[in-house]
Formats: sequence, structure tokens, C-alpha cells
Amino acid sequence: MKKRFTFLILLVVSIIMSTMVIYADTSTDYDESVYAKHKPILKIDESSFPNEMVRRAVLKRYDMNRDGYLSQYEMEDPTSFSVDAADIQETDGYKYGRQVYQDEKYRVIDFKGIEVFKNVSHIHFACALVNGERGYVKNFKYLSTLKIDSIGITFSDRNYNLNQLKGLKYISFVACENFNLKFDKKSKVESIRLLDSKGKVKMFTNLKTLKNI
Repeated sequence: MKKRFTFLILLVVSIIMSTMVIYADTSTDYDESVYAKHKPILKIDESSFPNEMVRRAVLKRYDMNRDGYLSQYEMEDPTSFSVDAADIQETDGYKYGRQVYQDEKYRVIDFKGIEVFKNVSHIHFACALVNGERGYVKNFKYLSTLKIDSIGITFSDRNYNLNQLKGLKYISFVACENFNLKFDKKSKVESIRLLDSKGKVKMFTNLKTLKNI
């Protein structure tokens, strides 16, 4: 009887130890997986995001732990991306004075580097007015690497080939000029909203809504 009791105790201890080992292995795998997703990968600097407006937007909105790097999670999590140079200009104006409003850097947004945010489907950018002149975007082509279905543009005075964005459905222009929107027959655009904007739009069969306010 005593031997049987001892055997049962050893059996229970063995089962408990085996369970602990399995849990430890599983826990280790989970910890490594979590660490891998949150491990700093891409330094947020001029080489990764050459444009100051974009770089500052990334640091403010998408660098969640404020370490100056992007992790896999921080690059995969965002579904929308916004660069508001007008807001940055206004913020700097309070700090550095009125001369900020004459600095050309607030007019230009360069999207080189944005391709790391693979899951972004909505994009919005607002250039700033400098000496009464609207801004523009460089390297718009980098947006074509993403699956953009919605775009909002503010204070721009340039025309962009939106046909590059194959899945684009919704467009909004606010205080924009000099655009000439032409879409091919494969375009999926359903709605275009124009607010205080001056430009041309070539109508096509897929378009469901055109609002000019």
C-alpha cells in the first residue's frame, strides 16, 4: 500500500513537471514572437523618411513608444496615414515666430519612405500656404505601392496621376487648385468631393457622386 501511494505521488509530480515544461516552452515561444513584432527595426531619420514633414508625422503619430524607431507592429498596425504640414507650420509659428510662415519646407511633402506602412488604405495630406502659395507633393508614386482606397488632399496646387492608385474609390480635395482629374475605364472611383477647389474632372461611367461645395 505504501509503495502504491509513493508511486501515485511520483506520478502526480511527474505530470505537474511535464505540464510546467510545456507551459514554459509555449510561454517562451510567445514571448519571442511578441518581442520580434515590437523589436526596433527602422530608425526614423533622414535616410528612412527624407522629408521633414513626413518624418515629424511618423514620430508624432506612429512611433507608439517614442523610441525613435519603427517596429514590425508599428509598421503593420496603421490603416490610415496623415501628414498635416499646415498644422506643423502653425505649431512652429507659436514657438519660433511669424518668419515660419515664409519657409518653403512647409509647402512640400515627399512621400518617399511611406511604403513601409503596408496596410495603409486611407491617406490624407495637407500642405501649407507659404506667402499665399499652396504646396505640392513629391514622389507621389510611392503611394502606388499601397492599397489606397481613399485620399484627401488639402492646400495643393499640383495635378497628380490618381490612376496610379488602382483601388481608389473616394477622393476629397479641399482648397486645391490646378488639378485635372482624368480616370481610365478601369477606375474604381465612386465619389469625388471638391471643397473650395478649382480644377477639372473628366466624368466617367463609374462615378456615383460628384460634390462641388
